[in-house]
Amino acid sequence: MTLTWTLLLAPLAPVLLAAAAAFALGVGVGQAKRQAGWALLRGAEAAVLLVLGAFLARAFVAWLLSLAVHPERAGFVLGWAFLLWPGLLDTLPVLSGSQWLTTPDRLLNIVTAVGAGVGFMNGLWGIHGPLGVLTFPLNVTWGLGGNTNGLLLHLINVTWGNHSDETRREAHRYASGFRIKSHYAFTQGSVMSNTSPALFGHEFVHVLQNLVVGPFFVLSYAAWMALLFIPGLVAGNLSKNGGVADGIEGYCYDGNPWEAMGYAVGGSHSPRVALGTAWTVTLAALLAAAFGLLVWRVVLPWGWT
Repeated sequence: MTLTWTLLLAPLAPVLLAAAAAFALGVGVGQAKRQAGWALLRGAEAAVLLVLGAFLARAFVAWLLSLAVHPERAGFVLGWAFLLWPGLLDTLPVLSGSQWLTTPDRLLNIVTAVGAGVGFMNGLWGIHGPLGVLTFPLNVTWGLGGNTNGLLLHLINVTWGNHSDETRREAHRYASGFRIKSHYAFTQGSVMSNTSPALFGHEFVHVLQNLVVGPFFVLSYAAWMALLFIPGLVAGNLSKNGGVADGIEGYCYDGNPWEAMGYAVGGSHSPRVALGTAWTVTLAALLAAAFGLLVWRVVLPWGWT
């Protein structure tokens, strides 16, 4: 697939219209929060990052598609890796020989919208400081998988979340909002939900994990939970000190290497780690090997003739 300006450039009219709306909304939010002196800057930041997010996300996926001998196959894999939901929703159609959301043209339109949405929200709330020259491009390219979920988290929290007024911390923090358990925080991409200041350090580790490891963080986290669900269920059922729920949480959550790193670096409460270090390292290595095999068998064949 040849990389062309048509693939690279986002549809100009819709993006500019969205940027104008973002500017107006940013000014309105700034004034509503009695930040009139910063209202214009807030609107401008929301509009500029919307345009940049749309362009960078589209250009990144267009470049990956251009490397593919089989763009349709590549679109499905990229839909899983960098947008998650289009890949998931297309899994059954692909098995029957069709694609609904992950054809190259449709995937590029979706990724453009997601990149624009991430840029808009990041600019509206002013999360980027000097490190933003690095973190923002990563948020809408390599870390786009987590931030796709982060954008959905914004949509859920808009009605019942409480976004903090903190700025330039490279992350959104909702003091309330979506969570799995009432006293647990929940982070996707650069968006922290139900997070107190005391939990910020732990959750920020997950923000960095998403930026550094990209799609492998989100997918391997989910894969660990899926693989350890049955062992956790059995262990919880056999345990005399806990129940089934404790076994599943201990194996799928507390024993997850990404969470173990978060507790080790960012603190928070002491987890009930159900797995020993040796088991955790061994299972993590096996999972990493499985992802390596998947990349070798699925990603590299894009270049095969």
